[in-house]
Amino acid sequence: MFGMNNEDKILKKLDNHEAIFSEHNRVVNKQNRLINKLTDILNDQGQILKAHSKFFVGIENKQINHDEILEKLMTEVVNLRNDFNELEDKSATKNDINELNTRLDEVIHLVTKFDQEMIGNNHRVGELDETVQRHPKDILMLKNMLI
Repeated sequence: MFGMNNEDKILKKLDNHEAIFSEHNRVVNKQNRLINKLTDILNDQGQILKAHSKFFVGIENKQINHDEILEKLMTEVVNLRNDFNELEDKSATKNDINELNTRLDEVIHLVTKFDQEMIGNNHRVGELDETVQRHPKDILMLKNMLI
């Protein structure tokens, strides 16, 4: 550095600034790619959540009969178990885990509600009593699967 004149010092500083600027651009580009990936993931999750919402609204509004509800709940529990197992096999993001936990909470809520309705409303006759008589083991199995 002793033998450097002012022009050499300025060129060296300029090279350092260019290197810093280049590294900054590389980091910004990488962050933009990550943000784009996250946006895609969030869009996919939004579509999944819309599909699940329609499924759960159908159950809440009792637009389908109890046998169908039970079948859908059991299918959803099996799907959840498979999805949780897949998360163990791959590196899961916090969003993946949160989405599955939300689905699990919804299913637990619906199974509990379904169980209360099936057992608590035994003053109703017809389809409901018939379903309770046919499916008490299924409801117990569903609850055990969720634990």
